[in-house]
Amino acid sequence: TPILLMKDQKIKIISCGWDHSIILKENGELIGFGHNWYGQLGTKDDENKYQPTFILKDENIKQIISSNDHSLILKKNGEINEIWSTGYNNSFRLGIEDGEDRNEFTFILKDENISMINSSSHLIPSIWSIEEHKYFPSSFKESILTFYLSLKRIQFKTNLKIPKFVIFEIIKQTI
Repeated sequence: TPILLMKDQKIKIISCGWDHSIILKENGELIGFGHNWYGQLGTKDDENKYQPTFILKDENIKQIISSNDHSLILKKNGEINEIWSTGYNNSFRLGIEDGEDRNEFTFILKDENISMINSSSHLIPSIWSIEEHKYFPSSFKESILTFYLSLKRIQFKTNLKIPKFVIFEIIKQTI
């Protein structure tokens, strides 16, 4: 039997993972519920949430993704898009090199060319780039996308200019 979770709420996006769900309301509030073993709800703890629970409020959030045991958000910050992740980081699926799980949304990278994120099953995020007009499917080898995210983080932290064709040539050779 369906259960009414919210009434008179303006919902923008609902994203359902394996055992958890996250809702983005029109006012920028993130609400989550379900299993939270790895912190995939981003509530700063690992406790399961059996009722809709406030996570954070940010009017810049444009997209949310709930996957198996992790979640991602895409924020528009001026002309730059940012990806943030939380949850299970085995095989670096959060895009964070240390492999440690996170229980709150953690900044991964920013890039003006990223316009959409996707994640399928237990795999790490896929990225769709406006510049290349190319969708990178989630069946990519995890190591290649981790390498890409690592390059982007190095570029961000050091202002080092890495030619885009270097990154995409590496990816093309693995398809």
